[in-house]
Amino acid sequence: EFVAKYGTNPPSTVGAVVLTHIPSMISTFGVDTAQINFSKRLSDDASSAGDLIDRLLKDDAPVLSCAGGLMVEHPFVKEYIDGIDGTEDSVMG
Repeated sequence: EFVAKYGTNPPSTVGAVVLTHIPSMISTFGVDTAQINFSKRLSDDASSAGDLIDRLLKDDAPVLSCAGGLMVEHPFVKEYIDGIDGTEDSVMG
């Protein structure tokens, strides 16, 4: 059910960093976001999401060590990605 929602509710990631030069206390920051647009078939066909999960588990993919189970670099997951607004590196952190 969780993965099936990705088809209609695209997940996004946010990464941020603040750097401070201690002697001068001058700081700068950056924020990077990405949205993963999954195929609607994940939501339209409940068996698609279940099949994806089963295949990832059978392949011993470390999905439990990824935030939200997002392993956009895995070939099984890539089959369901229509596009990423941002970069794959942004998603992976």
